[in-house]
Amino acid sequence: MAMIWNAIVAIYGKHIRHKSERMLSASDYCVHFEYSSTLDKINRMKKVILILTIIVIALSCSRDDIVDSKLEDNPIVTFNIPADFPSLNNAFKSNKPTKYGVELGGKLFHEKRFSGNNTISCASCHNPALAFSDGKMQAVGIDDRVGFRNTPPLQNLAFMKFYNWDGNILELEKQPLVPIITHEEMNSSILEVIGKINGDFDYKVLFKKAFGDENITPERIYKSIGQYEYTLISADSKYDKVKRGEGEQFTIEEERGYQLFKLKCESCHASELFTDQSFRNVGFR
Repeated sequence: MAMIWNAIVAIYGKHIRHKSERMLSASDYCVHFEYSSTLDKINRMKKVILILTIIVIALSCSRDDIVDSKLEDNPIVTFNIPADFPSLNNAFKSNKPTKYGVELGGKLFHEKRFSGNNTISCASCHNPALAFSDGKMQAVGIDDRVGFRNTPPLQNLAFMKFYNWDGNILELEKQPLVPIITHEEMNSSILEVIGKINGDFDYKVLFKKAFGDENITPERIYKSIGQYEYTLISADSKYDKVKRGEGEQFTIEEERGYQLFKLKCESCHASELFTDQSFRNVGFR
């Protein structure tokens, strides 16, 4: 209100005089001023205050409307998480998947311009048809370069505490850079990737829908890919339904296999994630 009062003084100060005819500051008027203007001028000042107050209120409401509209246009994706699953990790809670964040992340996940020669995308190794793996003993990247390890699946990453086979990544949003810069995988850089897609109209539209403007930044790329991968939840297989008692039953052979798994494997491949999220040296690098 002080700013409003100062504006009024600036407009009408010439009509207001102190007894000594000296112009006063806004704070001086609060105590000492005398009006030499007529009642009409006072009414005009009241109208100005009213108009400015209405403008301030209107601007405030407009900001709220913009925020609410943005949330409504890009809603957070809801998940149906089984009760027997572990808690969502902390990184997920700070990067909750949204409608357009997931759509953008899915597009980036299949983007071959991520690689130095535009031939390899995330989906090239993490094939959705193969449970987001590639069925190979060792991953094969750009120019048929063979990696050191096989391609890990991507389901249920929202519940994991560590990423990569050696657990050297603690937040999913920091993982996409690893294959981008790795010589045996994509052999590129995030700045090179941005340079390739920065002029793409479709990406500009999606980045604006997901983040509010068209700016393409490394952080936004990582976040949107993370949001897409967070949605890859596997909880509806026959195994899951048997465990939850939803009418499915193992065959005789499946039951034998399950009992053998519990006897020989479950000590490490525990919980509904089939991992206890710890690390062991099993003789392979």
